[in-house]
Amino acid sequence: MFIDFMLFVFVWPWPVEFALGRSHGNPTRWRLNVGFRNKEIYVRRSRDWDLMLRDIFKDENAKKILLAYTQEATSPLLQEQKTGYLLMNSKWDLDWNLMILAHKLVDKKEIALEAFKNVILVFHHDYGWICHDLKMGIAAEEEDRRRQIFAFRDVLTAMGKENLFYRWIEVVQFESTQPGGFGPEKQEAAAKKIREMFEAENINFDELWKEAVGTNPGI
Repeated sequence: MFIDFMLFVFVWPWPVEFALGRSHGNPTRWRLNVGFRNKEIYVRRSRDWDLMLRDIFKDENAKKILLAYTQEATSPLLQEQKTGYLLMNSKWDLDWNLMILAHKLVDKKEIALEAFKNVILVFHHDYGWICHDLKMGIAAEEEDRRRQIFAFRDVLTAMGKENLFYRWIEVVQFESTQPGGFGPEKQEAAAKKIREMFEAENINFDELWKEAVGTNPGI
């Protein structure tokens, strides 16, 4: 009986919630409504940690905590490496109902798909729903540069050359942190070293970068 009780308490709720969950929907209903798409919208809902926050406009610590959680959750590296399912953790859960609604809005052409890219919505008792602009703290150019690097990494990984990507990063980090700064001459020397490193693997760095990213390469 004890084993049966343990199975009921710890194992039974999971498949039930997976297929029949109602609080925020469930993945079964979501997949049946949305189907399989090249680009999917994932909506994450904060877990209980947000209940501990005070007024984010009056309490500086509450604001810092909120920004720390949201910046971690929207890290480009995290989002590039994990699927929607893997983004669920002790701080965030997926809201299946809102994911279905978001896709319906896109299908009806009421909202563009790009509008859902890294959007953070915060509810405030006095001001209602507030949209936090991530680019206020991160320059758009810097974010675009990071995404270019991830695209280049993915191409090298697909070629079985992921190790070459990390060697490239190591060279750039080493050369850029040497005494005397990282002026034009040192940049040119580092670029030459990188191109030679790629040529040793029978890869043209400039051509591969342009193919992966669509722009001329930097270092």
